[in-house]
Amino acid sequence: MPTISFINFKGGVGKTTLCVEIAAALAGKMNEPVLVVDLDPQSNATFYLIDEQEWERRRNTTGTLRDFYKQFYDNSDITALPDILEKLVIKDEIAKRLFKSLQKHIKLELVPSDIELFGMDMEIIQKYGNKNITTMNLLHIALSGLEKKYSFILIDCPPNMYLSTQNGIISSDYYAIVALPEYLSTIGIGQIIHSVTTTLNLYRNMGGSSKKSCRLLGIIFNKVKYRTGGAQTQARIMDLIKREYGEKVFETWIPTSDRIASRPEIRIPIALSGYAQDEEYEKRIKQLAEEFYDRVTSP
Repeated sequence: MPTISFINFKGGVGKTTLCVEIAAALAGKMNEPVLVVDLDPQSNATFYLIDEQEWERRRNTTGTLRDFYKQFYDNSDITALPDILEKLVIKDEIAKRLFKSLQKHIKLELVPSDIELFGMDMEIIQKYGNKNITTMNLLHIALSGLEKKYSFILIDCPPNMYLSTQNGIISSDYYAIVALPEYLSTIGIGQIIHSVTTTLNLYRNMGGSSKKSCRLLGIIFNKVKYRTGGAQTQARIMDLIKREYGEKVFETWIPTSDRIASRPEIRIPIALSGYAQDEEYEKRIKQLAEEFYDRVTSP
């Protein structure tokens, strides 16, 4: 069960879109059971798969990640974390909607986020300290109870390296960087890699497993202007990154598409729905998922 975190410190790169679309393609096209964990308080991955009414209902009943972290904050009990996280998983609602539209059973499930995760990092750090191996390990402990239920777990991390993202890194076998082929986007790639390495070293130095690793799966270029102005500049930037990082750059890149925003808001990913109204975009998403699968599963 590989776990992969999607990371970028810059907003607007389409990190969440690719995380959910790859998850959907793995589940729908490759028949793999997939769990999406939305660590970002903006909750975009959550609302990609469920609507606001369903989120509100779940928030008031089974809960969101807010309740997961609050449970630990209130009583420091880590033994209950796997059961708490499992109760948060949204299963039937997504499966029923996908089957109704696609007439196919697809196991794409979600741990929903919550806007109240903003500030939760600081509250936990203020109570337990900023160099506490337990607080960095919360999600890893909780996911251990789910590892046999999914072929893939994809984590959408917030655009920072605070406690939630640290938890994502410690829980993951790999991380993927989503970047735009623009100068300001790509200069942060080295900083992300450095921050992940620093987080892992800190974890090991505090007593975490010396064998713990979270390897760079690759850099995915998104919103590439393949048919519009600016393509030459973007091509040069992509070539520079390929020369620096070599095989760590995905061969498949995703084009920009103005038609994506106009698709019906039916909470069904483009990889499954075919509502992109842009054949090139949909084809690229499927190719990206295949390359993603091959990179994760290759020895």
